[in-house]
Amino acid sequence: MNQRFQKLSVSGRTLASYAPAYAALGLSLIEAVGSGWTEFVADALDRAETLGQKALSLDPASTVAYRLLAQVDVMRGRFDLALSQVDRALEINPSDAESYMVRGNVLVWAGRSAEALPWLEGALRFDRANTRTSLLLGMAYYLLDRYGEAVEAVDRALAGNLGRNTQLMGRPVLAASYAQLNKPQDAERERTTVMRMSPFLDAERFRRTIRHARCPRPHARRAEKGGLSLSRALSRIDFNFAINATVN
Repeated sequence: MNQRFQKLSVSGRTLASYAPAYAALGLSLIEAVGSGWTEFVADALDRAETLGQKALSLDPASTVAYRLLAQVDVMRGRFDLALSQVDRALEINPSDAESYMVRGNVLVWAGRSAEALPWLEGALRFDRANTRTSLLLGMAYYLLDRYGEAVEAVDRALAGNLGRNTQLMGRPVLAASYAQLNKPQDAERERTTVMRMSPFLDAERFRRTIRHARCPRPHARRAEKGGLSLSRALSRIDFNFAINATVN
């Protein structure tokens, strides 16, 4: 009897050890959607959700799996569900910098930047080197009209090794922040960088990039219900001034 129980225990631990792999595969699909590497957004999100649920079935205490499911819900515009997922991760580990960052991420994309600040600032206290947290913090500061702090945060993020698509979200915010601070030379420098990376980028294209990265159809309308989503807020940046006509 003891031998059988021991085998079951070992088997259970072995199965639980596969949970991080399932979650990591799901996160790779989230990255593919966010970076525009797949045409099949709905299929990728469905697969990521299935992988997250599989990871939890193997290890109910997998904080990575809960964060994965939260990001799936964010991309579908289901912000309340996303918050509940990441809150479960925080119940398991209240000091996890990644969970702090993901909770802040959910709140920023839901248009609740003021509520996001303590989570993102807390995540940076745990991990100062997290460039994604700095980028999200910069977006939140911009949306709260705290342009100097937005510049500092986005600059810190861009000093890290960010991918092209992430830079194309951050640099327009940086350019617009400089424009709001009446620093046309700095704004022009960022404008030049952005246009070199994406020559046909304009306000509408930028709005679509943000919207499709985070709220793919048919969930975009639901995502904007009940408040101003980040995609709408960012489309209000004086983009033509900051990006196309900073120096005249």
